[in-house]
Amino acid sequence: MTEEEALAADTYTVDEPVPFPGTHEEGQINLLSHHWVYDGGDVRCMNCDSKSWHHAAVYPCGAEVPRQITTREYTPEFKAARAEAQRQKGQT
Repeated sequence: MTEEEALAADTYTVDEPVPFPGTHEEGQINLLSHHWVYDGGDVRCMNCDSKSWHHAAVYPCGAEVPRQITTREYTPEFKAARAEAQRQKGQT
């Protein structure tokens, strides 16, 4: 896909973690399995490098987090801004 085709598309793909299949309580216990440290810019696990705010953090420390490719639609605001940028680009 060319850059122009990508900019004209209404959807995009995202490589993201599969939502944790366990219960909320299991996810909370898994959060405690990490060794959290502040690295000056973020809180991450010293052992597995997971960020505390990331979806992967609710998996046990060191676990291979399954991934999925999902398709999402651009928001109407993004589409409007993209159309305006293309109009301005055409005027120059």
